[in-house]
Order: sequence, then C-alpha cells, then structure tokens
Amino acid sequence: GRGYELAPELVDYYRTLWEGYDDWVFNHYKASEVLVIDIDKYDYVNNEEDAKEVLQMIENKLKEIRGE
Repeated sequence: GRGYELAPELVDYYRTLWEGYDDWVFNHYKASEVLVIDIDKYDYVNNEEDAKEVLQMIENKLKEIRGE
C-alpha cells in the first residue's frame, strides 16, 4: 500500500513477483513447514490483540511441528 508501490507501471511487475513467490513456496519449497497468515486480516503493528493472535498462530504451528 505504499504510494510508490502503487505506480501503475509497476503493478504487473509486482503481481508477477507475488505469483512467482507463491508458486515457489507452495510447489517447490521443502526445507521446512510453512505457516501462511493472511496478513491483510491483521494489524499486528497497531493492534495488540491482532499481534497476540498472530503470535498464537506461530506458537501453535511450532507446537504442531514438535508434536506437542
């Protein structure tokens, strides 16, 4: 959402990067577990409850990986 990121001439470029990254993470990355968080749903910088929820998701995933 930064102004310079929304320049019309860059939108296609960013979309290509995002799609390429998503493809790599979901189809090629195998080094570790992946936790996907829809960060558009959380304002973890300005909202303490959102920050706690995101941290809880991370803690839950780590417990899952460890078999706890």
